Amino acid sequence: LSATEDVARFAIIIGAKIPEAAEAAGAAMLSFGLDASDMERVISVLGVGAAKSALDFEKLKVGIGTTFATAKTFGLEIEDVVSLLGELSNKGLSGSVAATATRNILLNLSNAGGKLRKTLDGLGVKEVKGLEGIISALRTLNNAGIDLNSTFEITDKRSVNAFNTFLRGAGQVEKLRDSLIDVGDEAKIMERERLNSLSGATILYQSAVERLNLTLGGSAGMEGIMQSVVLGAADLLNALSDLIALEPGEALRQRQQDGIDEGLFAVEEVDPRIGHLAMHQQRQAEALHFGQRGVGLADIGEAGIGVGRRLLAAAGDPLL
Repeated sequence: LSATEDVARFAIIIGAKIPEAAEAAGAAMLSFGLDASDMERVISVLGVGAAKSALDFEKLKVGIGTTFATAKTFGLEIEDVVSLLGELSNKGLSGSVAATATRNILLNLSNAGGKLRKTLDGLGVKEVKGLEGIISALRTLNNAGIDLNSTFEITDKRSVNAFNTFLRGAGQVEKLRDSLIDVGDEAKIMERERLNSLSGATILYQSAVERLNLTLGGSAGMEGIMQSVVLGAADLLNALSDLIALEPGEALRQRQQDGIDEGLFAVEEVDPRIGHLAMHQQRQAEALHFGQRGVGLADIGEAGIGVGRRLLAAAGDPLL
């Protein structure tokens, strides 16, 4: 369940849907050979790295799939590769171009027989490993006067723009990487800020539903109950919309809209009933299971009726 919570936090921070956030975080961990204990570090670096650069979730997804595995073999950490991709994104390179170019540059640095490695050997750089090695090699090349024309000779054409960005902006890469070390607290602050928005609150709700389903072992019965509740609420709102369409008048429409807003909050009364049902399903003996679910369904039905009455009353239904 803790992994589910971490994925939900990542989704909130990065502004993604939970399934996509889970896939991206999982792929990042696999690429770097990390385990579940590193999940908080991974989501924090990805989320904060995007916030501190022009990276977004889509660019991160491309980078994870294209660059991360190669970066691991080169001796980079997740903070290192996010800083490389972030710097390229800051300079306007698209996600696919930045990810592919970064991978190719790392491969060229690893190729002992390639032109880039031979150029570095000639400048006294015999080994390049990790981000510190890359930064040092870039500074050596820059100090040697390597210009745009020269970079066409020592790296592939598709990577020239990225290579020159690194060449002139090695310090910016290093600065961004240093700002991504131990950013767990920053990620939590970002999460709290995003939760103040409707999208963040919606993701949190989706996470709570997912966690409840996991707690119940993926109960199909629970899913059916929740589906009925949501559909019932939708029917009530549709009925109210029909009432609004029948009675013109700006003042009345405003009053009815206020009724909708109040009704939406009223729908939330259903959630505690679901939670109550879930606790009973989990903790009570199997012999009492169906009876308890019946009681919970009755409670949900009663809450739904209450929601309907409040919606219609707020809309000024003459029958109430």
